[in-house]
Amino acid sequence: MISKGIKVLRNKLIFFLKNLRFIKKRFFLILIFLFIILPISIKNISLIKFSSYKAKTKIFLKESYYSNCNIKEINHIPSSSTIIAGHIYKNNNKDIDYLNNKLISFLSENINKIDKIIFSGDIFEKPSKSKWQKLYEQFGVKKRIFISPGNHDIGLKNDDLYFLFKSSKLFFKEFPYKISGSGYEIIIEDSISNRWLISQKTKDLINSNSLGKPLILVRHNIPVKNFLFLANSHFGKSEKLPNLKTLNKIFDKEVIIISGDGGNANYLPRFFCSKREKITYIINGLGGLKKDSLIILHNKTLYKYKL
Repeated sequence: MISKGIKVLRNKLIFFLKNLRFIKKRFFLILIFLFIILPISIKNISLIKFSSYKAKTKIFLKESYYSNCNIKEINHIPSSSTIIAGHIYKNNNKDIDYLNNKLISFLSENINKIDKIIFSGDIFEKPSKSKWQKLYEQFGVKKRIFISPGNHDIGLKNDDLYFLFKSSKLFFKEFPYKISGSGYEIIIEDSISNRWLISQKTKDLINSNSLGKPLILVRHNIPVKNFLFLANSHFGKSEKLPNLKTLNKIFDKEVIIISGDGGNANYLPRFFCSKREKITYIINGLGGLKKDSLIILHNKTLYKYKL
């Protein structure tokens, strides 16, 4: 029995010695992972999280500083309402092939209460002739749809995309143009083709004596550099974008400017409103996220509606 036990022990010792090099190597790799790779990874993750938290905090503080409107929220759609929505091609913060599902359901359920539909840009992630036609057949046949195009819709000096939009039944007429809805005078503008700047034609139209009150300008892009932190992207932006003070001097009457290029991420507000002297700025877009909101116009009053 003793000699047999010694033999077993000897065999285990030989096995251990033969595999010592492998054991040392594996142990060495474990040490590298525990004391070098893991700490670096944890540090980088912490830096990323801190950087993200810092960015979100900065946006929150700026938003809190500028936001000063008291827009009433409603949970129903009054008869003969005008609906305004922007950046409508996302579900659950993911790009989709058509429109936001909640928006489709909302429009389908309330179409008889809606007088006009205004989309403030970025209708489709990748537009096509068939998509424009589908949108027209689904909602445009029943109600007039007006579109202020975004960069996804017509690009920037992209003749092919612009032709697709212009040749569709959803193109109304050359920009800018005026419509009336729910007690408002509404100007629809193509801001992306003018590199975010408010065109001279739009300025003249707003300042003309023929327009009454209240007055709304619907466009895709944010018109002042002070609110760039709320934009989904800076694609096509002019370096000559004015600040709040400069833009306020341009108009001789009160105007509400609604931009649809917002709300594309969970750290961006679903609905932002700031009144600065004569101009009220509203930035609103869908991101396929909680608290996505639409703008409802009814009887000379602007409301917020959560999808």
